[in-house]
Amino acid sequence: MDIKIQLRSQMDEALATSSLQTSLEQTRGHLQRQLRQREADCNRMAVQIRSLESELAQEKIEVDHLQELLRQAHHKHEKDKDALKKATRYDNSSLKYARWRCWFGDMDGMDGEDGGVGWGLEAWTG
Repeated sequence: MDIKIQLRSQMDEALATSSLQTSLEQTRGHLQRQLRQREADCNRMAVQIRSLESELAQEKIEVDHLQELLRQAHHKHEKDKDALKKATRYDNSSLKYARWRCWFGDMDGMDGEDGGVGWGLEAWTG
């Protein structure tokens, strides 16, 4: 009877060991699947990071380009503004001269048809 008890005990142990081995294999399979899934996720995220870094670099190039265009436009604006100021000064001085000519006429030709006055706009425009 002692042998039967030992045999029964060894069979129970073998069955428990087999059950534990099956459980361990299932757990290992589950963990391996999780590991593969996480590796795939990491690879996917690495690709996304590279893509975003590339987009960021492209956006930076575009921003730099737009800033350069803005700087050039600002420079052109300043040049145009200066040219407009000069033209306005010139127009104002020309206008003053034209008014002077209109009021005082051509001093060399004061004996014209208008009785020697020569102050009309007609005299200035010819």
